[in-house]
Amino acid sequence: MDTKTTSTSVRQGASGAVPQQVFMVGNNNALAEIVGKLTNPSIKETEVISITGMGGIGKTTLGKKVYEDERIKRHFDFQAWITVSQSYSLDDLLQMLLQSNEASSPTEGQSAGTFELKDKVRKLLLGKRYLIAIDDIWSTQVWDDLQICFPKKRNGSRVLLTTRLTYMATHASSGGLPFSMPTLSEEESWDLFCKQVFAKEESCPPSNEFEKIGRDIVMKCKGLPLSIMVIAGILSKDEMKVEDWENVANSEALSSTLYEEQICEEILLLS
Repeated sequence: MDTKTTSTSVRQGASGAVPQQVFMVGNNNALAEIVGKLTNPSIKETEVISITGMGGIGKTTLGKKVYEDERIKRHFDFQAWITVSQSYSLDDLLQMLLQSNEASSPTEGQSAGTFELKDKVRKLLLGKRYLIAIDDIWSTQVWDDLQICFPKKRNGSRVLLTTRLTYMATHASSGGLPFSMPTLSEEESWDLFCKQVFAKEESCPPSNEFEKIGRDIVMKCKGLPLSIMVIAGILSKDEMKVEDWENVANSEALSSTLYEEQICEEILLLS
């Protein structure tokens, strides 16, 4: 099993505030593989690398770990992170890209039209080896609108996408296969759960009874990091009582036979 990594600081991206602490359990091989592809000096063309998988599986966490990796920071002249989601404004996304430039003012491009914003973004990136991270992209249309702003110079620039949709990743791909996120193993899931619940104490349950219930809870989360972290966050807020853990373990959200992504949504509602 891969060793675990944690990050305590993530730079401000174009999408706004990001979590101050990001836990990633496992996937270190994936991290090294994606960083290697992004920084490969033998590929000069602008390449698009995609991370795919169901909601709650950890695409954004892995993407942020890649984006904040020191090897990435040293390799690229310019980095920007934007989050798209299902509802988006193209003009807002373009303004976020402009505002990710440290030399730009907070009001950069606010009065400009779409065509002018696209031109400004292209001029901003021209001549730079850039990395643009586009998180949670759903629409081929928004990709088509954004990618025409990215200069296609042979200088090793890259675009990193995260998406739930395989066809979206294929549409934007430079030809390589997207990286498909696996769910966590049983032990990786348990490790993440313990890190969240017992962050300020011993990183293990206080008794066999708690561990038995906790492992049952983790198993029902089906390897989805977001589900595990939400449940662990609920349990870490209160004084530890066996009955509280049992109530969570027997909750409708965890006891359902829904598909993994629906379970994640049910758990978010439970929180």
